[in-house]
Amino acid sequence: MAKESSKDLAKSEDVLALIENAQALEEENSQYLDNADRTPFIKCLSKAEMAELDSDSKAFIKGAKFKDFVVPASKTLLGNPFDFTVLGIFKVYEDKMKSDVKGALPKICGYWMPEEAQQLDTIKDSKIRY
Repeated sequence: MAKESSKDLAKSEDVLALIENAQALEEENSQYLDNADRTPFIKCLSKAEMAELDSDSKAFIKGAKFKDFVVPASKTLLGNPFDFTVLGIFKVYEDKMKSDVKGALPKICGYWMPEEAQQLDTIKDSKIRY
């Protein structure tokens, strides 16, 4: 078996740094996140008091622990670390609205594939950016 290069493997320190950065970003933006619209497909349980860890919550995921990765929609526990395969990377355009609150994340209304986005009229200050 061929030896894997260090460029191909994430070190545990790298993963820990990513988790800490995710937790800091989530705390920084928590007042602006509307969880109903922004639930990530793969989520890091970056806070010990998250709903996925609370056995009394509807979002509870059996066996999940602090700093594990999960898929909230299907309540799938991925663990930490977990293996994955990238099946594709493609460009999409976001349709978003500015927030009335200064510094808040914009609300994403939908996504456009490049072929669809190119057919839309572009006007200054439109919600769609190319």
